[in-house]
Amino acid sequence: MECSSSASSNLDALSRTLTKLLHLHHATTSPPPPPPPPPPLQTLSSLLAQSPPSPSSPHESPSSSAIAESLIAELFAIVSAIKASYAELQLAQNPFDPASIHSADLAIVAELRRASDLKYSYLADPDPYPNPNPNPNPNPSPVLSLLREQRNLLRTYEVTSKQLESDLDSLDSRLRALRSDLSDLAHANRALESRLRGQPRSLAGLHLSGLDPTHLLAALRGAVSAVKSFVRLMARRMERAAPPWDLDAAARSAHPAAAAALRHPRHRSFAFVSYVCHRMFSDFHHRDFNLKPLAERRAWDRRRFFREFSHVRSATARQVLDGGLVGSPGFDQFRRAKYASVVGPKMEAALFSSSSAAAAGGSPETEWAVGFAEVAIRVWALHCLFYSFGEEMGPAIFQVRRGSRFSHVYMENVERDHGPVGVGIGGPGGGPATVAFTVVPGFRVGKTIIQCRVYLESCEGERTVVIS
Repeated sequence: MECSSSASSNLDALSRTLTKLLHLHHATTSPPPPPPPPPPLQTLSSLLAQSPPSPSSPHESPSSSAIAESLIAELFAIVSAIKASYAELQLAQNPFDPASIHSADLAIVAELRRASDLKYSYLADPDPYPNPNPNPNPNPSPVLSLLREQRNLLRTYEVTSKQLESDLDSLDSRLRALRSDLSDLAHANRALESRLRGQPRSLAGLHLSGLDPTHLLAALRGAVSAVKSFVRLMARRMERAAPPWDLDAAARSAHPAAAAALRHPRHRSFAFVSYVCHRMFSDFHHRDFNLKPLAERRAWDRRRFFREFSHVRSATARQVLDGGLVGSPGFDQFRRAKYASVVGPKMEAALFSSSSAAAAGGSPETEWAVGFAEVAIRVWALHCLFYSFGEEMGPAIFQVRRGSRFSHVYMENVERDHGPVGVGIGGPGGGPATVAFTVVPGFRVGKTIIQCRVYLESCEGERTVVIS
């Protein structure tokens, strides 16, 4: 019995000892605290922006500075190489060159990989050579990188120069093509004008229903022809006056804008024609010419104007001087008012040595009176035909201000029919030709433009055409 009791007590003591040991083991083997998180990776730009640490040894600062300098120089060389290759890639697009495009693309990819490798190698170990005597050539020398950068910049400039030369050649080719097109269009335009001038529309037997702008053009040509004939009479009268007139001074006096614009003595006639047309076509856009004796014309409709045109279109100057235009109320007042505006007492006295009422409209044997009567009839007929177009056609008369830029749409150069003297459609310095003065006004009927005739000068200003 004693043996059994002794064994039981020994087992209990052993159990208690093991339990204590197990508790002690659990207490000493508790899990350690979690490790601190690793510091975040820094970008290459943030590393380069940081101030270099103060040297802890005499060799640390020179090594870090040399590595940073080499890194930056290599980065600039890589960027310049990418720019040069990209410029070559753009140049190879036009004209399309597959081989050059492929070569430039490979060069760009290679430089990008080189930049990526440089970045990750630096992030992994910013200072891989802490020894006081590192390998003397661990990375490309900054001088070599700078040299490569300059070579790449030179490549970029060469590519840009080639691109500019290509653009210049393209613009030259386009300019030559446009000049050729302009020449063809001008030739076709002259051919059409020759056909139009060679086949003038007849005003005889014209009916209101068949009226179109070409009839107005025919009437305008008749009026301008009468004006030119009268101008020739006026020039001859000036030369025969006592004392003879200075025609150059007379041209400058008749049209102040012609003082500095006329380039040839024979161009004086342009100034005289412009002067007569300006006076004769003054207030043309009024139904009554802004004359009180013609006030009744304000109430006329297009049919009444066309009847008046049909009545006077075949009239002659002799008929006017013999007994006037029967059935045309106000024509005599119009003729006398315009004569006073164009000639006036002072000019008449200088031309004829004394004021002559017979010259104005009394004596049928005077060539001067016949010439002016013809002008009055043609302008009167043109005015009646002008207002024979309905309001829906929007008829308008216009002239061009001095200094306006020459336009082929609205204008015709009067020098084109008078030999090679002149500036054509361009100024002597290659700039745009501009208008010195309007010689004959233009007209617009619906969508049809009858060009005004202008005398050109060389001027750098640019203005617009004004339609009144």
